[in-house]
Amino acid sequence: MEYITYRKYNDQILLVEMLDLLKQNGIDYIVDDTANFDITYTTSETRKEFRLKLQKDDFKKADELLLNAYSKHLNEVDSNHYLLEFSNEELIDVLAKPDEWSQFDYLL
Repeated sequence: MEYITYRKYNDQILLVEMLDLLKQNGIDYIVDDTANFDITYTTSETRKEFRLKLQKDDFKKADELLLNAYSKHLNEVDSNHYLLEFSNEELIDVLAKPDEWSQFDYLL
């Protein structure tokens, strides 16, 4: 079967947490890491990006695992969390573009 990109991560810690969740639930995956040249970063020539690849049939199960994992922590959100200061328009943008936000931010 073919593995296709499920999510992209810049934060290796978030990726490792996701990989642990996938392992615990028997979902196979592949991780590709890339170093992308980005001219906007004047102090660094590269930016690391990790691409988590799953089989298409596992996307929905992975979404449900993330939703369940993050749902448990919604009541623990710090009162200083940046999303709590967003305007309604900014929050609508979060909902309209879930691929640009973490799963937790989207759920919150």
